[in-house]
Amino acid sequence: TSPENTSPPPERTELTLPEEDAPGRDLDGLPRYPGSVRTGYERGRDEGLEKIRIDYLSREGPNAVRAFYRGIFASEDWRVANVEVAGGGWVFLAVSGEREAIVAIEPQGSGSEIKIELTEPLRKKTTAVERPEQEAPPQPAPAPQPAPQPAPQPVPVPDDDYYEGGDDWDDAGEGAGYDD
Repeated sequence: TSPENTSPPPERTELTLPEEDAPGRDLDGLPRYPGSVRTGYERGRDEGLEKIRIDYLSREGPNAVRAFYRGIFASEDWRVANVEVAGGGWVFLAVSGEREAIVAIEPQGSGSEIKIELTEPLRKKTTAVERPEQEAPPQPAPAPQPAPQPAPQPVPVPDDDYYEGGDDWDDAGEGAGYDD
């Protein structure tokens, strides 16, 4: 007869989550598992790359967390390049453009520990010399000003002799075709 294993399966201890997140920030396009708590955050640079590592704890088991991240990979345009399964945990290598992420989901007591390592090229910072000149916002054209008017000149008044002499009032002369 074969010996029987009479020892009970290892108990999963109840996972206690911290009350507050550790300092740091979550990632754009690779969110934390809902209800998880951030337990670690590191950010650094190496050989032209920015590297961010974030650790979370969740009360949910690895299968629920794995399903969540599978959905995130699909909805946020991450391509899963590799998956490893070991000891009840999952490790994904996912790529989105120039960003690479390793998402490790491991059993932790009755819940999960989630470790995300993101690597992406450093963003080039523009200096004052490299910044394109900013154009001043267009200014409204000044309202047209009326052209200066010459000062009124006095109208010469003909003297009394002007109307004598038989000329027509129109000064066109006799026989110019106008009625007198």
